[in-house]
Amino acid sequence: MRVDSTGGEGWPYRIYHNASTSDESTALNKVQTIVDAAIAHEVTGAPMAFNAKLRGYPQLTEGYDGKGVVTQGFGVLFFYLAMMTQFIAILTTLVQEKEQRLRLGMAMMGMQQSSFWAHWFITAFVINLVATILLLIMGLICQLDFFLKGNFIVLLIVFLMFGLSMAAMAFFISTLLQRTRTASTAGFIVLALGLVLTLFFGSPLSLYPWYDPDATPVPRTVLAIFFPPFNFAKCFHDIGRLTAKTLDPLGNLVDGPGFGFSDLSNFTETGTNFFYSIPYEVPPTGDSLLLMLFNFAFYFLLAHVLCVD
Repeated sequence: MRVDSTGGEGWPYRIYHNASTSDESTALNKVQTIVDAAIAHEVTGAPMAFNAKLRGYPQLTEGYDGKGVVTQGFGVLFFYLAMMTQFIAILTTLVQEKEQRLRLGMAMMGMQQSSFWAHWFITAFVINLVATILLLIMGLICQLDFFLKGNFIVLLIVFLMFGLSMAAMAFFISTLLQRTRTASTAGFIVLALGLVLTLFFGSPLSLYPWYDPDATPVPRTVLAIFFPPFNFAKCFHDIGRLTAKTLDPLGNLVDGPGFGFSDLSNFTETGTNFFYSIPYEVPPTGDSLLLMLFNFAFYFLLAHVLCVD
C-alpha cells in the first residue's frame, strides 16, 4: 500500500508500507510525521516536530429501536396467543354443557335456540372486551409505539373483532363435538395450527407478498374467508406500518405518523422502515376488518344452523 504526500511545495514523496499488520496506521503516522518534519527543517532551517494524531472518518450512526423490532417481528404471535385463551375456554365450556345435557334441559324448559346463542354472544363479547382492554393497557404501560401511536378505539375494534371471530369459530366447532375431552384436544389443535400459520405471517416481510399481483389470489382468499388470524395479522401490520419508528436520511429514529380512523380506508406507502417496504398496491385495513366481521357472521350462522340440541 502507498501514501502520496506533497510534503510542502516542490517536495513530493511516496511512502510504501505493509497494510497487513494490525498497527499499520500508527506506523504510517510516525513515518509520515518524521518525513514532514525533516522537509520542514530543510526548508526553514529550523528544527521542527509535528504531533499528528489519527482520527477515524466520521460515519452516521444508524438508530435501532429494539422494542419496535420485537413488536414487528413477534407481536402478531404474542397477541394471537393472548386472545386464543378465550377461544379454548368458550369451546370447552360449550361442549361441556352439551355433554352434561344442560342445553337440552334448558330447551325442555322453553328456552329458544336464538336465546341460547344470544346469551353466548353476550358472554363472548364481554370476555373479549375485558381481555382486549387489559391487553391495550399493558401495551401502553410497556410504552410500545404500536399502542402509543395507534388510535385506541381502532385498536379496540381490531382486537375485539378478532376475539369475536374466533369465538364464533368456537361456537361452530362445538356443534361438531360431543365430549369435553375431545373439545380440549380440538381447541389445542386449532391453536397449534394457527400458531404455525401465525409464525409464517408474523412478519410483514412474509405477509404482504401474498398481495403481490403476480401471486395467485386463491390461497389468500381461502385464508381470509376461513382463518381469522390471517385478517388480524394484516390489520396488525397495517397499523404497525404507521406507528413504527423510521430512519431519517441522517440515520436518526423518527416517530411514525400514527394510525387513525382515516387510515382504515387508505393504504399509503410511508417511512423508510424496511419491514414495510411494499412495491405494489395492498388493500386498506378496513377491508381486513370487514373480513373479520364476515368471519364472525359466517361461523356464527353455521353454529346456529348446525346446532341440534
